[in-house]
Amino acid sequence: MHGGRFRRRLTSLAAAVAAVAAAAGCAPPSVTQPGVLDSIIDAALKIGTVPTAYQELVVAAGKVCPGVSAPLIAAQIEQESGWNPDAKSPVGAQGLSQFMPGTWAELGRDANGNGINSPFDPADAINAQARYDCQLLAQVNAYLKSGRIAGDPTDLMLAAYNAGIGRVLTAGGISGQLPVETQQYISRIRKLMTKYADVTLPTGGTGNVAAVKAATRWMGTPYVWGGGDLEQPTGLGRDGRGPGWDCSSLTRHAIWIASGRTVQIPRVSSAQATAGRPVEPKLAAMAPGDIIAFSIHGGGIDHVGIYAGNGTMIHAPRTGKNVEPVDLTDAYWSKLPWTVRRFL
Repeated sequence: MHGGRFRRRLTSLAAAVAAVAAAAGCAPPSVTQPGVLDSIIDAALKIGTVPTAYQELVVAAGKVCPGVSAPLIAAQIEQESGWNPDAKSPVGAQGLSQFMPGTWAELGRDANGNGINSPFDPADAINAQARYDCQLLAQVNAYLKSGRIAGDPTDLMLAAYNAGIGRVLTAGGISGQLPVETQQYISRIRKLMTKYADVTLPTGGTGNVAAVKAATRWMGTPYVWGGGDLEQPTGLGRDGRGPGWDCSSLTRHAIWIASGRTVQIPRVSSAQATAGRPVEPKLAAMAPGDIIAFSIHGGGIDHVGIYAGNGTMIHAPRTGKNVEPVDLTDAYWSKLPWTVRRFL
């Protein structure tokens, strides 16, 4: 009944965001960037974060297929049941991984050979969860290839787990047409994954590692064109996701937090590229916390990220993606001219 007014509000919001983003100069790359080190997606499990009784089961589940890692499995279980093997939802979902009876009838198996096939058996539930995730991931990748949906494969898989693959197809992928609950589920899982992932932050160098930690905290958060203020992600993206960051708001936030809220750098990427102290654009001269600026489309500075050390940059890439690390030694990034600035 209120759909027309809602769409008009979104249109007005999008126009306002576009004005900010145009000034920010965070033009998203128009090509798929190779060499993405999606360390949260592919990371090993951080030992001690999962209840001891389930640790080996989660590690094994993270090896069922590429793209479904142990941290992802652990994050889903925390969100679904809070690690309660006897959990039951009001709608009938059961066990650690909250399987509906109909889905369990298709996927359930006696994974540990104890003669019991039950969603309340942790070994059975975690194994089935991994196989279901892998099945959904294969489906969304096929739909992505055919052009029927758009979005990040992991986000699409999580959306399908939460709302069903049919809802994802109807929505055309990651979009505002997905239920709000599903959009929140994706964001929650992404954030929880950082808790369970064994990702080693860089040490050494003369830069401020605190800025790297400030940026790393938000890995998995959606890119939102024009989104993000000094303190937190904001806004709604073109793909219907949010709140989130664009490239220059993330770097600005990281420096702000790392400085103890005393250093406020310019909002736009082109201004960030001329502020601070210049650094020779070579990895040997750079330190964690430095800001790297790029001219991706050749018309001036239109993208920035924060150097994390060890040849890695953390950035907010483009609509449909999330804050993530990339390998600066990859051909895509190494061929671009760099401008490096130091603020701390």
